[in-house]
Amino acid sequence: MAGKEKTDGGAEFRNYIVTGLLRLMRRMPYEAIKVTDIVREAGVSRMTYYRHFKTKSDVLVSLVDYIIRSVNPVCHENRRNGDWYRFWLALFDYADRYASALKTIIDAGQGNLILECLNRSAFPHLQKDESAEASYRLFFLSGGMYNVFVGWLSGENRESPAEMAKICCGFMKGIVSEEAGASLPEFSEAQ
Repeated sequence: MAGKEKTDGGAEFRNYIVTGLLRLMRRMPYEAIKVTDIVREAGVSRMTYYRHFKTKSDVLVSLVDYIIRSVNPVCHENRRNGDWYRFWLALFDYADRYASALKTIIDAGQGNLILECLNRSAFPHLQKDESAEASYRLFFLSGGMYNVFVGWLSGENRESPAEMAKICCGFMKGIVSEEAGASLPEFSEAQ
């Protein structure tokens, strides 16, 4: 078993731990879950757990980061090509594929970890010399994306990924168009 861990970087053990924690989160409050519970549920030793993770939130972040890393190449290609429909479709396809795990994280009150991962994945694309406006735009978009996903995942009769892609494309028309800025009211500093 130890030899297998060396050859695949421990991915199998990390998967056991992630899966074990998610199963526990469906049965008991997140705050009540201890490392002892996780390793028992996952069938791994404490040493294996601590070799891969420091905290419970690290376990969840590893899952969300994995999902984001998996979808990012597809999304970036579609974004570069200006194909916003396929961009959103890829995001919702992946969210749908991992809906049970993501909903478990949200229902346990740990949705902030998803938002933090979205923010972190958005900011490597900023150049050091980009404006504060570009930074705030990414915060705005990742926050909006997060809230749309939470609302969608929480719905009992969820729209299909294709329907959600169409809805989000409609949002994007107003957000990314130059005309959107022109239609905003002017505010003076006195207001």
